[in-house]
Amino acid sequence: MIFKSSNYRKGYLLVPNNLKVQSVEDAAQMEIGEYLFYFSNELTVHTKSVDSGTAVLAGYAFDIRNPNLTEHEILNNLLTSVDAVEELEYINGRYFIIIHNTEGTHLYSDASQLRPLVYHRSSKVLASHDVMLKDLLSDYGVHLDRRSKFNHNELDFTRFHDIFKFNPSLSLELNTFEFERIYPRTELKERTPRYTFSEMKDYLDNSIKWLRKNQQYKFLSMTGGVDSRVSAALTRELSDDIEYMTYTRSQRKLKTELAKLIYSNDDKITGQMQMNLAWNHTIFNLDEFEPDERFIEENENVLYSNHSYKLANYYRNYRKFDNALHIKSTVFGMGKADFPEELDNKSDDLKFYEKCIHGLSVAFKKLYKLDEEAPKYFERNLVTEGVTLNRHYFDLFHLESRMGNWHSALTLETDPETEEFIFTNSRKMIDLIQQPALKERKDFNLYKLIIDNYWPLLLHFGINKYHDIGLEFLKDVKDKIEVKEEIFVEYNPSESVVERQKGRFYLQPSDEKAFASKNYEFIISNDREQSRLGLKSTYSNENGRGRIKVIMKGNGFYKEYDVLDMNKEILLDISEGPILINITYDKDYKNTSWQSAARLYCAFK
Repeated sequence: MIFKSSNYRKGYLLVPNNLKVQSVEDAAQMEIGEYLFYFSNELTVHTKSVDSGTAVLAGYAFDIRNPNLTEHEILNNLLTSVDAVEELEYINGRYFIIIHNTEGTHLYSDASQLRPLVYHRSSKVLASHDVMLKDLLSDYGVHLDRRSKFNHNELDFTRFHDIFKFNPSLSLELNTFEFERIYPRTELKERTPRYTFSEMKDYLDNSIKWLRKNQQYKFLSMTGGVDSRVSAALTRELSDDIEYMTYTRSQRKLKTELAKLIYSNDDKITGQMQMNLAWNHTIFNLDEFEPDERFIEENENVLYSNHSYKLANYYRNYRKFDNALHIKSTVFGMGKADFPEELDNKSDDLKFYEKCIHGLSVAFKKLYKLDEEAPKYFERNLVTEGVTLNRHYFDLFHLESRMGNWHSALTLETDPETEEFIFTNSRKMIDLIQQPALKERKDFNLYKLIIDNYWPLLLHFGINKYHDIGLEFLKDVKDKIEVKEEIFVEYNPSESVVERQKGRFYLQPSDEKAFASKNYEFIISNDREQSRLGLKSTYSNENGRGRIKVIMKGNGFYKEYDVLDMNKEILLDISEGPILINITYDKDYKNTSWQSAARLYCAFK
């Protein structure tokens, strides 16, 4: 869609029919109610009319209760249902839907708004891109200033004042331009992971059936985290038709120690998968696909995100993707309770809700005061005390802002090369993954149960448990791993053991045998006042010299020891960031005593 000489790929405008839109090319137009809908010829749009009204669906959708239904049948069900909002609880996909009938003209988005919408309230105009809306309004004498030279996806912000992101948990009556909250609708009840899985299984199986019928080229983004592991497990029976894809980063290109540690661990885990699993797994270095200046300039003009122009360049100019189906795992984050420990004891008041706000950029913190902007955000998005209905507000904000704004905006970077698919992108599934108790969610018990049911072999690879929160919230943690009261972070729980005795803790490999091919890794960080870490071995048999090596890496230092040289405590400065400890063996050992030979006692000083 060309608007004022700019190419908005798969773009769209939704305007009151008293506004004339000029300078539009490569686009179609339709009227629905009192609105005109302009949309790119590249965008699939479905329509359905019955005696009671008309419905329009932009994008694709499927019903997790019945994967055989077409989009037209879904629209028919919505038009004839006594409760369209209830029907929408079960509709997955990447779409927005407009329903026009005697009750008005209502706009709904998919559960996390994979199909983006931004709006300007006083003009009653909506669009896919913020600058397209801004340029349209300039024709009518409405001049909107840019917030700053940076992109803005915090809260419901866009790059321009008075243009905001549409909240996926709200519906909009277009004629009055009044929002209504449609999620959450019912109080969430706590259930066990096993009970929850029994509720989810039919919906998961139906989603797999829909994927099997889908004819698009399919690829799944694979990391070392648990989220993508769940998605991969669910594609087991389709694995011959799916490309599993992992991108790495050059260590010298990463700005923080935390980012280096996360990517390093990811590299090892995904590399082990590539070597040991009979699937089509592509691993590539993203830093090799730097786009040219023209590519960057064109994207910076029309997009209000800059997540990864390198990735967009890879998809468009190297892989030549054209509407490939990208199986993603972003919404799974709502089922992990990956918020800081001080937020564990939730409360339903606006003061607590403000504490749950996350994903704020450095630019936002310099330009705005959260205590001033949070109440405005709450008002615009109909956030009142008790809105969570027994959910955690951190998760609700994550859905409505981090997914509904930040992630939603970045999907435009790879349109029309890719289309997004997420197993949990329906409000019913989002509720289900939040059902288990707090500790069970933090331990990924539901997700491990799903993996074990569909592809148990994937549980044999380590899980980079801080991958997703680490990469998304680097700006929040400020190059410091968020740690619990126990003052350590364990990265590879399937291959390591941590025990506490008499006020200290120790680390050691957990395998029954010791393997030379494995890296037994631990990452330790400190959130207390102590700035030094003491490490000590009690293994003293000189015949074992040269058999166990301990490597320590941190911010600006690298040290390597034979475990026998650690009988005298080694003191490390940990004030500058986390430390990675790597234990390796010179060969495989069958005797379990070699586990304790590598044991390291740790204490903060």
